[in-house]
Amino acid sequence: MNKSREADVAPDYARIGATLQIVGQNLTEAMDIRAGQNSG
Repeated sequence: MNKSREADVAPDYARIGATLQIVGQNLTEAMDIRAGQNSG
């Protein structure tokens, strides 16, 4: 039964990874905009 549980959890890690990637991109874009405003 442990193997089936691991298989059920695997997609959750994929979703978390994708979510973190999207959040990271949004944060990077926000930081770039702030840096441009501060230096300009």
